[in-house]
Amino acid sequence: MVRRYPVEAADAFMIWSGMRQLAVSIELSGKLDPSLLREAVVRIMEIFPILRCRLVEEWQRAWWEESQAQTIPETVVVRSWDGREATTCAWAEEPLPTSVQLLLGQGERDLLIVKLDHGLGDFEALVHLVYQIAETVSQLDQ
Repeated sequence: MVRRYPVEAADAFMIWSGMRQLAVSIELSGKLDPSLLREAVVRIMEIFPILRCRLVEEWQRAWWEESQAQTIPETVVVRSWDGREATTCAWAEEPLPTSVQLLLGQGERDLLIVKLDHGLGDFEALVHLVYQIAETVSQLDQ
């Protein structure tokens, strides 16, 4: 059975305000293990199942529906990164295939871009998600 969650008034305001996704990019001082990042995302999605959802819109109503198609490879994408700001901006502006996506750019230093559907939260929620990811990766790395 597919789980659904209602769209609250605050969600609706953010959904239809024009900005559909938020992104933050973090240039890391070293390397981030993609397998640890993927495992952290799996654990976080178990705690916050709304992150596995996609927005479904029908005439005059909308809801969050758990996406059966969303997979961790689709959520955590690993690419080689050339260190250029133009590449970072292009990645951050790519449309979200799911409600949340992480792009790990691997290069001399790694880059992590975390993108969130604006309907799921504001920038404060995005920052909280980034901290949750960092804390979970740190716990897994011990």
